[in-house]
Amino acid sequence: MERKTAQTLVVAGAGLFLAISLLVGAGLFDEPDLIVDRFVVANFGESQERAWRWFSSPGDETMAVAATVFGALFCWRVGARRSAVILVAVSLSGGLLVDGFKGAYGRPYPADGEYVVDGIAAGDNETILGDTETGRGILVNETDGRTRLGNLSFRPADLSRFPDEPSRAYPSGHTMGATVSWGLAILMGVRAVQRRNRLDPVAVGVALGIAIMVGISRVHLRAHWISDVLGSWGLGAALIGIAFLLDDALRSRWPDREPA
Repeated sequence: MERKTAQTLVVAGAGLFLAISLLVGAGLFDEPDLIVDRFVVANFGESQERAWRWFSSPGDETMAVAATVFGALFCWRVGARRSAVILVAVSLSGGLLVDGFKGAYGRPYPADGEYVVDGIAAGDNETILGDTETGRGILVNETDGRTRLGNLSFRPADLSRFPDEPSRAYPSGHTMGATVSWGLAILMGVRAVQRRNRLDPVAVGVALGIAIMVGISRVHLRAHWISDVLGSWGLGAALIGIAFLLDDALRSRWPDREPA
């Protein structure tokens, strides 16, 4: 990646992440997030869920770690040991940053519907068991063993307001893993073989496609808000730019070797 391109990625990505983070922190993205979530619920059903979970799988922690390890080992094998170390360091930093921001923001995830017995939802230390065919269910208190038998029904999620239960939605960890871990593994791996600064357009397309695919799938599955994904794309792009700037800065002190 040419230096100017890497610098642009850092500035644009960091700017996007900062803007989304400020809007999320001020609650100004709550309504746009709800609008997108309502659109997803109204236009897409559970019949496509299996396919979208497959699209989301590259962002799973195990898959992201595997991409990082494989990419680093490949770079090391072909003599780009500097790139291998940077790949691991930046991917690890991205994971730590996401974890830190999730804790700091404490943002709720999109609300899910729930089963209720006689209109009563399960509370703390309670579980609902039932049969959807007969429409009967039982609410079990796991602390004292008390039960309540009644009519089982499904209460849809309340999409009229933004959830208020703190959680760890922002930013999206899956999207970050797909953007940084897979992106660096592909881009640095290809460059390590080609030994040139200009990135291969096919490699760029594949890396971009994985990041977009995983991000969209997280919104479609209602695992994240659109702002969670946008923030991760921005932070991920900035980290990729930083990785390539570091790679170029250390090239003279730690040059590539001939493939082992």
